[in-house]
Amino acid sequence: MGQQMTRDELARHLYAVEPLGPDVPLTLAEQNAGAEEWDTGQAKAEDVADCYARADRLLAEEANR
Repeated sequence: MGQQMTRDELARHLYAVEPLGPDVPLTLAEQNAGAEEWDTGQAKAEDVADCYARADRLLAEEANR
């Protein structure tokens, strides 16, 4: 069993890897660009808020299992 991501790590992952949801694959270059946007504070505030809301939902679902 792997270590669970923190809320911040999960939100960053959602922004970089799954910005359009888990069913929309991105290339590695797109993922890296998203990670760089997040890391450098260039992500739009509403996108950051959305990713934290999604992270909160996922973490709550995991806690209720």
